[in-house]
Amino acid sequence: RRQKVDRSKIFWNVVKNEEENSAEITLYGAIGSDECADDVVDKHVARTLESLKGVSNLKVYINSPGGSVPAATSIYNALKRHEAFVDVRIDGLSASAATIIACAGDKVCMPNNAIYMIHNPWTITAGDERELMKTADVMAKWKATIVDTYVKKTGLDEETLSKLMDDESWFSAEEALAYNFIDEISGEEIKVENYGNRVIVNNLSFDLGSFKNNPFKRSNNKNTIPISAKVTEKPVKEPENIMNEEENMTKAELKEKFTDM
Repeated sequence: RRQKVDRSKIFWNVVKNEEENSAEITLYGAIGSDECADDVVDKHVARTLESLKGVSNLKVYINSPGGSVPAATSIYNALKRHEAFVDVRIDGLSASAATIIACAGDKVCMPNNAIYMIHNPWTITAGDERELMKTADVMAKWKATIVDTYVKKTGLDEETLSKLMDDESWFSAEEALAYNFIDEISGEEIKVENYGNRVIVNNLSFDLGSFKNNPFKRSNNKNTIPISAKVTEKPVKEPENIMNEEENMTKAELKEKFTDM
């Protein structure tokens, strides 16, 4: 029988429904390869997907500020290899490396007050000129792989996506749909509490202080903010019209209404 899961209190969980030949994976928290430091560990996800062979429908719930690009890329590839239809649900936050995993979805759905963020990969390094140049070259290669992943999901050109990453772009659900990062907006509501740089989404606390354009920096006082509000500066086309559409508008309906997009 299917187990009822309270996703607000867990970081990692797997539920298999034998009767419906389906499964659910919850990926909450930091992404990486360190079993002691990270909430979502790439080898655990890969091992779990191996155990779910034969499953035809797989739901992946994401609430994450990101983490390791190599680990997220590994999870992305593992999901793409799986024979199941991958239905990604962004429960609150999909930022940084978490967006790589989200792009593995055959369908990606996001609540109308969730948030999505892409930016350039970055790291901390030290050394002489040669070491620093080598690190810069590695970062450029990782960015190229991320751009390629986004191209495959969105159909946008590399130059547009690279600029969005350069600008550290934060998207509302409507904007993420307009850019094709997601396929559908749900009418669900998530609870978001803002404590300055620290944000609590679905009862999970994320420190977003390292992001330069973090929209939650607006206040140091505790408050709940409607993050469906506009958070990027350069939407694709006519965001003011897109923002007024019904909560459950699908990508197909959006394209039908804005035929010139």
